[in-house]
Amino acid sequence: MADIRLLERAYCREASELEKSCLSTAWSEEQLTEITNDGNYCYVTAWERDTLLGVGGAICSSPDSAEIFTVAVSSESRGRGIGGEILSRLIGFCVSKEAECIFLEVEEGNVSAIALYSKFGFENVGMRKGFYHGKNAIIMRLNLKQL
Repeated sequence: MADIRLLERAYCREASELEKSCLSTAWSEEQLTEITNDGNYCYVTAWERDTLLGVGGAICSSPDSAEIFTVAVSSESRGRGIGGEILSRLIGFCVSKEAECIFLEVEEGNVSAIALYSKFGFENVGMRKGFYHGKNAIIMRLNLKQL
């Protein structure tokens, strides 16, 4: 089990670098620094001892919906349930903000991520063609009213 905690400014560079190693649409160190004090955002880090294993972020700026914009786990740490721990924490944040549903986009063909999101109750509700540098994005939604 990883130690899941809120992003601290001191680790924005490391979090951004981990994202860049995993995702084609990563947040910059500057963007992460900006959101660390914004209560509409929740950005968490997963640690084991002094090693950053994963990151995840969500925004909830209105009561009707929220968006998970990042879940990334280092390649050597995958398959250990860390993505699920991160996702659970982000869903909890959205529930605390009284969001009615959560949206996310996942690259078509990312079978492990789609399986993780489906396990948590997210459903495929659409597609954005060419969203990820020419690759399609599946839009998924979790209805929090049904939980």
